[in-house]
Amino acid sequence: MRTRGRIQGGVPRTCLSLIVGGLLVAAIAHAGESAPSATTLSPSDLQSTTLAEETWGDITILDQHNGFRKFSFGSSLRSFKKKMAFVSGKGKWHYFTHPGDSMVLGKAELMAIYYGFYKKKLARVTIITNGDANAHALLDWMQMNYGRGEKPYPEWEKYVWAGSRVGATYEQNAGTKVAVFTIWSRTLLKPSP
Repeated sequence: MRTRGRIQGGVPRTCLSLIVGGLLVAAIAHAGESAPSATTLSPSDLQSTTLAEETWGDITILDQHNGFRKFSFGSSLRSFKKKMAFVSGKGKWHYFTHPGDSMVLGKAELMAIYYGFYKKKLARVTIITNGDANAHALLDWMQMNYGRGEKPYPEWEKYVWAGSRVGATYEQNAGTKVAVFTIWSRTLLKPSP
């Protein structure tokens, strides 16, 4: 449902265009490289959300799961059609939301989840959250599941996970406090679109 320049989920169309464009650049750049209830965290809780190394997950889980929640990468759009709501797209890429999605991941409250289909196959999932508490909770969830991740630029709040079949990135904009977690099929996007 569209309302005055916004797409269902409250994200402005121009914001989605920038996110999708940025994600495409990120996917190209990285393709060649080897909860029942929400809990709101206060700023004082952020220190306690930093994970100890022994609680980090393992990158192999990223490849084993090969998707997000109950959706597997490579699944045909046809098998999702009745469950998804079209957001945008043309050519090889089309983006959808899943109206029944829980908007909580770990302790993070989510703004939006977008499913990207490349050539009619699920190839990318983009998760967006807002605010430091939710951003840190999202990063904690990723690290508990997939390991610490690589931080290519110490001055940026950006992490990269590169499994053999699946890749992921996390990035938070310090100014807007919006965090974006993208997970994609390296198998389907090789070579990158």
